[in-house]
Amino acid sequence: MPVIQRRDVIGQAQSGTGKTATFCIGILQSIDADILGTQALILAPTRELAKQITEVAIALGDYLEGVRIHMCVGGTSSREDIRILAEGVQVVVGTPGRVFHVCTVNFFFLLFFFLFSSSSIVLHFF
Repeated sequence: MPVIQRRDVIGQAQSGTGKTATFCIGILQSIDADILGTQALILAPTRELAKQITEVAIALGDYLEGVRIHMCVGGTSSREDIRILAEGVQVVVGTPGRVFHVCTVNFFFLLFFFLFSSSSIVLHFF
């Protein structure tokens, strides 16, 4: 799987084909649970999609010991997000606005960066 080999990947497929599970498995397989810093950042254009990705990642991550996943989206406490990230989270799923906000406080050293529905994010935020 190219993600595990840390290669650039562009994935495009119809709805319901398992894209989210596929890239979440690749990310989770490559995460070092002993490192408490953020290793993967997944950006989604909406809270709903970020929530869906987080749920898949958490369900798959339940089989891995020590991997922490957190969702950073607007409408929740940014102070709580910053506190949780400071404690150590390996995977962050979020929307561009909130992730940008917490990045000004916590800098991420990333192994993986995913844009989910990238055309929506690029058109709206850049």
